Amino acid sequence: MEIFDKLFYYSITFFHSPQTTYQRSILTKIDFSQKMIALVGAKGVGKTTLLHQYMESLDLGLKEVLYG
Repeated sequence: MEIFDKLFYYSITFFHSPQTTYQRSILTKIDFSQKMIALVGAKGVGKTTLLHQYMESLDLGLKEVLYG
């Protein structure tokens, strides 16, 4: 249970981190209904920003979304 608590804390910290004011254009082009999606790219191109924006677009509570 301790590992889950750490993961939950990390997820909440990530969710409350500063965000960009713009939205990545690729966000509307990805089919998020698939079971698995791979985001591949060089460091600093916006993979984490894209994930953060998608999590916000779900409009779910913090206990329903987990980032790990």
